[in-house]
Amino acid sequence: MSTAMTDRRMPFLEALRVLHELRREQLVVTTMGSAREWPRLSQSPLDFHYLPSAMGHAPAIGLGFALAQPEREVIVLNGDGCTLMGLSVLVTIIAAGVRNLTVIVFDNGIYEVTGGQTTAGGAIDVD
Repeated sequence: MSTAMTDRRMPFLEALRVLHELRREQLVVTTMGSAREWPRLSQSPLDFHYLPSAMGHAPAIGLGFALAQPEREVIVLNGDGCTLMGLSVLVTIIAAGVRNLTVIVFDNGIYEVTGGQTTAGGAIDVD
Protein backbone atom coordinates (compact mmCIF):
# COMPACT_ATOMS: atom_id res chain seq x y z
CA MET A 1 0.00 0.00 0.00
CA SER A 2 1.42 3.37 -0.92
CA THR A 3 1.88 6.20 1.56
CA ALA A 4 -0.60 8.33 -0.39
CA MET A 5 -3.29 5.71 0.15
CA THR A 6 -2.50 5.41 3.85
CA ASP A 7 -2.72 9.19 4.29
CA ARG A 8 -6.33 9.19 3.02
CA ARG A 9 -7.50 6.87 5.77
CA MET A 10 -9.06 8.32 8.89
CA PRO A 11 -7.76 6.95 12.20
CA PHE A 12 -10.24 4.83 14.14
CA LEU A 13 -10.72 7.17 17.12
CA GLU A 14 -11.07 10.20 14.85
CA ALA A 15 -13.72 8.38 12.82
CA LEU A 16 -15.64 7.56 16.00
CA ARG A 17 -15.48 11.22 17.08
CA VAL A 18 -16.83 12.38 13.72
CA LEU A 19 -19.67 9.85 13.90
CA HIS A 20 -20.46 10.96 17.44
CA GLU A 21 -20.65 14.61 16.32
CA LEU A 22 -22.91 13.79 13.36
CA ARG A 23 -25.13 11.29 15.14
CA ARG A 24 -28.67 12.33 16.03
CA GLU A 25 -31.32 9.73 16.91
CA GLN A 26 -29.75 6.66 15.33
CA LEU A 27 -29.40 3.44 17.28
CA VAL A 28 -25.69 2.48 17.38
CA VAL A 29 -24.58 -1.15 17.76
CA THR A 30 -20.97 -1.82 18.74
CA THR A 31 -18.79 -4.85 19.24
CA MET A 32 -15.12 -5.64 19.83
CA GLY A 33 -12.88 -2.54 19.48
CA SER A 34 -15.76 -0.12 18.98
CA ALA A 35 -17.51 -1.49 22.09
CA ARG A 36 -14.42 -0.52 24.04
CA GLU A 37 -14.13 3.02 22.61
CA TRP A 38 -17.69 4.19 21.79
CA PRO A 39 -18.87 4.36 25.44
CA ARG A 40 -16.11 6.93 26.09
CA LEU A 41 -17.86 9.21 23.59
CA SER A 42 -21.53 8.38 24.03
CA GLN A 43 -23.82 7.31 26.84
CA SER A 44 -27.02 7.50 24.80
CA PRO A 45 -29.88 5.13 25.64
CA LEU A 46 -29.80 4.36 21.90
CA ASP A 47 -26.35 2.76 22.20
CA PHE A 48 -26.25 -1.02 22.21
CA HIS A 49 -22.79 -1.96 23.43
CA TYR A 50 -22.88 -5.60 22.52
CA LEU A 51 -20.47 -7.95 24.25
CA PRO A 52 -16.95 -6.93 23.32
CA SER A 53 -16.07 -10.53 22.46
CA ALA A 54 -19.02 -11.27 20.15
CA MET A 55 -16.90 -11.27 17.01
CA GLY A 56 -18.97 -11.05 13.85
CA HIS A 57 -22.44 -10.72 15.42
CA ALA A 58 -23.07 -6.95 15.38
CA PRO A 59 -24.49 -6.75 11.80
CA ALA A 60 -27.02 -9.49 12.56
CA ILE A 61 -28.11 -7.72 15.73
CA GLY A 62 -28.30 -4.44 13.81
CA LEU A 63 -30.47 -6.15 11.21
CA GLY A 64 -32.81 -7.34 13.94
CA PHE A 65 -33.14 -3.80 15.27
CA ALA A 66 -33.66 -2.40 11.76
CA LEU A 67 -36.44 -4.90 11.07
CA ALA A 68 -38.06 -4.34 14.46
CA GLN A 69 -37.90 -0.53 14.22
CA PRO A 70 -38.17 0.38 10.53
CA GLU A 71 -38.72 4.07 11.40
CA ARG A 72 -35.33 4.30 13.17
CA GLU A 73 -31.91 4.45 11.50
CA VAL A 74 -29.48 1.83 12.80
CA ILE A 75 -25.69 2.13 12.58
CA VAL A 76 -23.42 -0.88 13.17
CA LEU A 77 -19.75 -0.30 14.00
CA ASN A 78 -17.79 -3.37 12.93
CA GLY A 79 -14.15 -4.22 12.40
CA ASP A 80 -12.78 -5.86 9.28
CA GLY A 81 -11.96 -9.02 11.24
CA CYS A 82 -15.49 -9.12 12.64
CA THR A 83 -16.91 -8.62 9.17
CA LEU A 84 -14.85 -11.51 7.83
CA MET A 85 -16.14 -13.72 10.66
CA GLY A 86 -19.72 -13.31 9.43
CA LEU A 87 -19.75 -12.43 5.74
CA SER A 88 -23.03 -14.27 5.15
CA VAL A 89 -24.97 -11.70 7.18
CA LEU A 90 -24.19 -9.09 4.51
CA VAL A 91 -26.17 -11.12 1.98
CA THR A 92 -28.95 -11.56 4.54
CA ILE A 93 -29.08 -7.78 5.10
CA ILE A 94 -29.44 -7.18 1.35
CA ALA A 95 -32.05 -9.93 1.01
CA ALA A 96 -34.06 -8.41 3.89
CA GLY A 97 -34.34 -5.19 1.90
CA VAL A 98 -33.84 -2.91 4.90
CA ARG A 99 -33.05 0.71 4.06
CA ASN A 100 -32.49 1.92 7.61
CA LEU A 101 -29.27 0.01 8.37
CA THR A 102 -25.72 1.24 7.82
CA VAL A 103 -22.74 -1.02 8.55
CA ILE A 104 -19.48 0.87 9.02
CA VAL A 105 -16.39 -1.34 8.71
CA PHE A 106 -13.15 -0.19 10.31
CA ASP A 107 -10.23 -1.70 8.41
CA ASN A 108 -7.01 -2.20 10.36
CA GLY A 109 -6.06 -5.46 8.61
CA ILE A 110 -5.92 -7.54 11.80
CA TYR A 111 -8.00 -9.52 14.25
CA GLU A 112 -7.26 -6.95 16.94
CA VAL A 113 -8.66 -8.46 20.11
CA THR A 114 -7.48 -12.02 19.50
CA GLY A 115 -3.80 -11.15 19.31
CA GLY A 116 -3.33 -9.02 16.21
CA GLN A 117 -3.27 -11.80 13.62
CA THR A 118 -3.37 -10.48 10.06
CA THR A 119 -6.70 -10.93 8.33
CA ALA A 120 -6.86 -12.36 4.82
CA GLY A 121 -8.22 -8.99 3.75
CA GLY A 122 -5.18 -7.21 5.18
CA ALA A 123 -3.30 -7.91 1.97
CA ILE A 124 -6.05 -6.53 -0.27
CA ASP A 125 -6.14 -2.88 -1.32
CA VAL A 126 -9.78 -1.82 -0.99
CA ASP A 127 -9.26 1.74 -2.26
